[in-house]
Amino acid sequence: MKGQKLIKKINKGLLAAARDDYQKLLMKEKMISNLKSIAEISSKLLLIAGVASAVIILGAIAPNIIGVIGKMVNKEKRKFYFKCDEKKFNQTLVHLKSRHFIKIEPDKDTTYLKLTKKGERRHNLFILENLKIPKMKRWDGRWRMVIFDISEKFKNAREALRLKLKDMGFYQVQKSVLIFPYPCEKEINFIKQIFDLNNQVKIVLVDSFQGEEEIRQHFNL
Repeated sequence: MKGQKLIKKINKGLLAAARDDYQKLLMKEKMISNLKSIAEISSKLLLIAGVASAVIILGAIAPNIIGVIGKMVNKEKRKFYFKCDEKKFNQTLVHLKSRHFIKIEPDKDTTYLKLTKKGERRHNLFILENLKIPKMKRWDGRWRMVIFDISEKFKNAREALRLKLKDMGFYQVQKSVLIFPYPCEKEINFIKQIFDLNNQVKIVLVDSFQGEEEIRQHFNL
């Protein structure tokens, strides 16, 4: 995905807030049912590792560490989070380790699974891909207008931003102007950090504008 190449250093406060939100989502939806492929299990494992401050405590040390990690992870927890058996779980760990997304570090009587820098980048990408804006129970009557002025030099970042905003439900008013009825400052700031567009993207709060009625109908307001 092009967006992955655009990821830059991320503000820790924004990332922590996104992780908190995602952790609540995980608990609410109980980690999404019926994970089958190694790719799916990998994404969940990386997300959980990121939510858990990039560290998962696995259990006791063993010579063949990959081969026994599935046994060290509580069976009920593994089924709850990953919907897979021990063999598939260990295959996923081998896959992630071979691609340098995770590292497994023994320390005394405990073994830690940690994200590498590459794994952190992939974790951030998963957060970006799953980023959603919650709807308010009652609309406050104000519009959030996102305006950006991004040069052709950064056209990949510009297109990635536009696509992500539309994916989150924004209505495109003009080529570089999109609008949304609910609070989204935290999510937009996170995306700005991801794509390194802090100075090129602005959020404007407006109470009314020409053509509002059509957009109210679009959002069922």
